[in-house]
Amino acid sequence: MLVVLSANFGLENMASLSLAVNLILYFMFVMHIDLAEASNLLTNYMGTSYMVAVLISIFADVFVGRYMTVILSSLVELVV
Repeated sequence: MLVVLSANFGLENMASLSLAVNLILYFMFVMHIDLAEASNLLTNYMGTSYMVAVLISIFADVFVGRYMTVILSSLVELVV
């Protein structure tokens, strides 16, 4: 079980790193933003993502409930 958890953690970190690299390249070559500004945008995006996840999880636990949260997030994912 420990091997599965550590493999999952490693793959999650690798996916996060590859997303960061792809976003930096997108900002630099498609949107023509210099490296310093692109890295600043990336850290702002990642920080906002982490903070929103914590706030939504608190909201879900306190007000909505587990099953309604899954239904609502599925609908948002479907629409967006």
